[in-house]
Amino acid sequence: MMALVLLILMFGLVVMVPLMLVSVVLRVALGLVFLPFKLLGGLLRLGFGVMGGLFKLAFGAVGFLAFALGAVFCVVLLPLLPFLIVAGLVFAVVRLAAGPARPRVAF
Repeated sequence: MMALVLLILMFGLVVMVPLMLVSVVLRVALGLVFLPFKLLGGLLRLGFGVMGGLFKLAFGAVGFLAFALGAVFCVVLLPLLPFLIVAGLVFAVVRLAAGPARPRVAF
């Protein structure tokens, strides 16, 4: 029985070790073949990542400026709206009371 187990182990050793060596050699060879493509892909990913970050920063700044202008409009100009309406009504009344404008005469 022990001889049978030893025979199976020797068969496994004789068959499996060369197959594992071939597997390692193929993995190393394919890794070396595809290495330039991996490096190029990494560089492209880095470049597009940096460009995406810059665009994100730029559009974030534009969004912040739009928010700031909207906040200024709401906080400063919106409370002045009633005065603007009253001034517009006064201007319209004065304009209607003055009558039609006379045309200018060139000398």
